[in-house]
Amino acid sequence: MTNIAVVTDMSVGDLWGKINDYMAIAQQYGVTTQGVYEVSQLYYQQGLGTAEVMDATTETLKMARIAGMDYAEAADAMTVAIRAFKMEMSDAQHVTDVYSKVAAVTASDTEELAIAMSKTASSAESVGSSFENTTAMLAVMIETTRESAQNLGSALKSIISRYGEMKVGLTVDSEGEEIDYNKTDTALKSVGISLKDAQGQFRDFDEVIFELSQKWDSLDKNTQRYLATIMAGNRQQSRFIALVDNWERLDEVANSAQDSEDAGLIQYAKTLDSLESKLANVKTSFQQFYMSVFNGPLVSKIIDFINDIIQGFNHLSKFTTILNIGSIVSGIKLIGTILVNTFSSGFGQISAGWK
Repeated sequence: MTNIAVVTDMSVGDLWGKINDYMAIAQQYGVTTQGVYEVSQLYYQQGLGTAEVMDATTETLKMARIAGMDYAEAADAMTVAIRAFKMEMSDAQHVTDVYSKVAAVTASDTEELAIAMSKTASSAESVGSSFENTTAMLAVMIETTRESAQNLGSALKSIISRYGEMKVGLTVDSEGEEIDYNKTDTALKSVGISLKDAQGQFRDFDEVIFELSQKWDSLDKNTQRYLATIMAGNRQQSRFIALVDNWERLDEVANSAQDSEDAGLIQYAKTLDSLESKLANVKTSFQQFYMSVFNGPLVSKIIDFINDIIQGFNHLSKFTTILNIGSIVSGIKLIGTILVNTFSSGFGQISAGWK
């Protein structure tokens, strides 16, 4: 808890007051209180307020469980998507929903999509590609090529970056290949596609790609290869073809990404019957029990009981005291031992979860 206090304006006491909230989240999401603490700490370190931290934490816990990712990886994936596409932390559920829905309808999984997106996100946003469409493009590439998510994320980044570099007037892309705007514009116009809109502004990358993919099957192989090369460069030609070769699939996945509300919750619910979730719930229940003991009337009543014994001891005659001191001390010692063992054990379990 002190780690969070260091990076926030809250005192350790204030943070201890949130233990019950953290335990409730742990119980709801089938994780340990320690897990909730670890994730919230990652977001507090980003300078977020408590409301933003709670939004991001709950969705990150869901993503981690759905994808089998560790908490730090899931938090990184969430942060990349939200920051790159200029979303708010209150949109964290949407990120989980999109990844979950797209993974459910393609031969990809949430972890693959998150890894690939970590390579692509910032470049995609810079050329106007939406989070949903970028996720769909990555999923189709993963499904079609079965290359690693990291390689395909880097490949789509190169393709998108080339478009962005052409947009700002560069003549060589980041991989050292020539960019020729006039040739690209002429080639696309020959198949009925414009690089720029009516106001003379470059169109968003995903719009151009989706329009090209719809015309792809009608083009001969030579034209396809030429367009792929001029749009993506020689090194990424095959990956570009994999992206646009099946426009119906790309369109289907993109529509699924747009219509993904509560998909994360649906996928997450399937994990709640796992042994891991049940064990986490047991641990959290024990933590809740010990906290209720420490914060409840039981401790106070036991202390009052011991105090009454001591007060009675003080009123005994000296003779009675001498006769009974052994048994009285033994009784107090027994009660003390029970208290120490019980509460030290309980507090130790709680403390272990909050280091």
